[in-house]
Amino acid sequence: MLTAIRTTPGNRAVCRDVIGQIVRGDRGIMGVMLESNLVAGVQKLINREPLIYGQSITDACIGWDETVQLLRELAAAVRSAHIQIGH
Repeated sequence: MLTAIRTTPGNRAVCRDVIGQIVRGDRGIMGVMLESNLVAGVQKLINREPLIYGQSITDACIGWDETVQLLRELAAAVRSAHIQIGH
């Protein structure tokens, strides 16, 4: 199991590594979990300070646009793998 160690660049790097594994034919991957939110990054919850809507207060997340791109890359990798194995 790969882990992103709760960083936005880590999420991206681990997802791209998984994409590479799928493209190379690894059939043991059953799913992925992306730390994703509307707005990339993480914010601190400080008493009475306004929060940014759609940004995590717990873990660093990738933003929506990057999530969509990574999901497209994952889908293309899965389609490619299915073609290679004849499904």
